Amino acid sequence: FIARHGEAESNLKNVSNCFPEPQQFHLTLKGRKQAETLARSLRSKNIDLIIASDLTRTKESAQAIGEYLGTKTIRFDKRLREVNVGDFNGRPSAEYHRFFSSPFEKFMKQPPNGETLRELRARLFSLLRECEESYKGKTILFITHEYPLWMLGSIFRGWSDRESLRVHEERAGDFLKTGEAEDMGVFHTLPRDETGMFDVHRPYIDSVSFACPRRGCSGTMRRTPEVIDVWFDSGAMPFAEEHWPFPPAGGRIGRSARSVSRTEKNVSPENYPADYISEAVDQTRGWFYTLLAIATLLGFKAPFKNVISLGHILDKNGQKMSKSKGNVVDPWEMIRKYGADAVRWHFYTMSPPGEPKNFDERDLERVVRQFFLLLYNSFVFYETYALKEGGTPKSTPASRNVLDCWIQARLRELVQSVTQNLEYYDIHGATRSIERFVVDDLSRWYIRRSRRRFQQPESARDHRDASQTLRFALLTVSKLLAPFAPFFAEGLFASLGTKIKKEQDSVHLADWPSLGRPSATDRKLIASMETVRRIAALALAKRAEAGIKVRQPLLELRIANTELRNQKELLAILCDEVNVKRTLCDKKLREELLLDTAITHELQEEGMERELIRSIQRLRQDAGLKPQETIDLFIETAGELAHVVRSREAGIRKMVRAARIAYARPKQFDVELETRCCDEKVWIGLKRR
Repeated sequence: FIARHGEAESNLKNVSNCFPEPQQFHLTLKGRKQAETLARSLRSKNIDLIIASDLTRTKESAQAIGEYLGTKTIRFDKRLREVNVGDFNGRPSAEYHRFFSSPFEKFMKQPPNGETLRELRARLFSLLRECEESYKGKTILFITHEYPLWMLGSIFRGWSDRESLRVHEERAGDFLKTGEAEDMGVFHTLPRDETGMFDVHRPYIDSVSFACPRRGCSGTMRRTPEVIDVWFDSGAMPFAEEHWPFPPAGGRIGRSARSVSRTEKNVSPENYPADYISEAVDQTRGWFYTLLAIATLLGFKAPFKNVISLGHILDKNGQKMSKSKGNVVDPWEMIRKYGADAVRWHFYTMSPPGEPKNFDERDLERVVRQFFLLLYNSFVFYETYALKEGGTPKSTPASRNVLDCWIQARLRELVQSVTQNLEYYDIHGATRSIERFVVDDLSRWYIRRSRRRFQQPESARDHRDASQTLRFALLTVSKLLAPFAPFFAEGLFASLGTKIKKEQDSVHLADWPSLGRPSATDRKLIASMETVRRIAALALAKRAEAGIKVRQPLLELRIANTELRNQKELLAILCDEVNVKRTLCDKKLREELLLDTAITHELQEEGMERELIRSIQRLRQDAGLKPQETIDLFIETAGELAHVVRSREAGIRKMVRAARIAYARPKQFDVELETRCCDEKVWIGLKRR
């Protein structure tokens, strides 16, 4: 049995107290009562011996329990002392905990002049081994402290460091509370290392033996002492796992189960060769080589068709990670902080697999922000503004809108690219293709250029086409994402309300996307849209040079490109992106484009209107209004802005869903904003209708 001492003064003060005791902390009144209650619960357990820590609070607990139970033998052992916290001894417990970046570090990071949890476990294991030899058949009660109890539990149960940490967290940071005991049962004979950790490697496994299971056999089974090279075992895997070339005892497995003559070189094990193998670059002389060498010696072709060789993970400065250098990063901490999918995606996309990878947590933050949050926000946009429908689309949505046609063409190109890359085991190429599509095409172009179609659609059909196309794109991305980011892909797929079959709603049960090859029309549209985006970027740079905000409309953009002359929809997108009234194709133009930066009085008024609408929309968001909700709008301003509001009232009301506009500050409103709009002071208030 293991038990924790009763409540002591150190528990009330939250002070670390190990050997040598800076101050003797005695049991409190509550602690003495806990010891008595604990003794009563152990009365029927026939305790033969009590072994306790020699610190004050455990001594007092052991003496009180021993006296109640009538146990004559009480032994104090320094190996049961609380974990040595070193320089933190006598200081607030929080200081000791803050020394570690994560709880897992306590297993291997030593506090100044203290010990690690592995060192604590080693001293406890030495006590247990001694007790096993000295007290056979006896029932022992160990009385000790929180961390020794935790490590005793891990030794008895054979837990790894990770399992120990998980149990400790499940118990809210107290393996046992003060005055509690736990029946650990018998101390199992297992192969263990010097710290008591369950370990089936040499030399620990050498202590394990089994009786021969065959009838009439009185022999003992032990590990075979002869070892060629540990990598020979791994290289023999394709043959050894099927007992090639002999049938396994007591059963058969696959076609290689029949007796095969050693000369039948053409009969290979089942599932041979492997489609691919994967290991770090240092395994070229181990796993990769021995597989090939053994197969060659046996007269077979190569045992694998493809190899994915992985580079080593280094710290952010390109140095090898080392505990002594203190630059080790705990992967579980990164997973807890950012999610397993983000960690996976970061390594897939940062460089090809074989190259060394410099790990910097800031890069992981960027992955979350610039990819996963961007994709999530695309879903939120769909959820907020789109027309909803369930089920899985049976085909690509039919739409004549050029943006819908373009994103569908890009989807076909994306599916083809990802599929081909995966066929060639190019993980980096596949994931980078998905990332470029989500960031550059879906979020920053398709959704941004389609906002008006969702928020103020010109027709019900156009709203439906845009909604179906965006949903189809998100569904396709979720399927392409599934092998790389399985949790995020599952969440996205399920959130889109998809059912494949009855009671099956997992992206991992869906078929891989098959959209057909991009047609000549697709390729032409993709190229034309790329031209539009390139010209738009140049025109926006011209705006920036002139110091003109994007929300300020301009009259005209002239471009030298004549291929877009008759493509009205693409020119309309270009106008919308650059915020000009018209775009003209002029083959006489000597430079690629010419932007008219002159601002007329009418253009200035329209710019003021857009600035005001932007402020009102932001205020709607602050009020938590849904897109379809209408408002009463209140505006208090003067000068040119007052004229603009009154002359353009109808357009403003439509854009911000206002039933009416009042030009005075009312007594009651939901939210307000006092700001400047085009150098004019303005007060804005709104109220839900």
